[in-house]
Amino acid sequence: MCFYRHYPQPVAAVWRHLSRPTLLRRRLAAADPLDPAEGGAVVLRCRPPIPTAAP
Repeated sequence: MCFYRHYPQPVAAVWRHLSRPTLLRRRLAAADPLDPAEGGAVVLRCRPPIPTAAP
């Protein structure tokens, strides 16, 4: 899955927020795990949880 976003900030500032769990949580969602290396794993946990449909 790929997401494309354009931010008016410098790439270094955006990357800092995407690669540090405490900053990422403030901008997007909690990450567990977060491996900021190319090809690394990331699981985003949105707060509050997104409701699911009843079976």
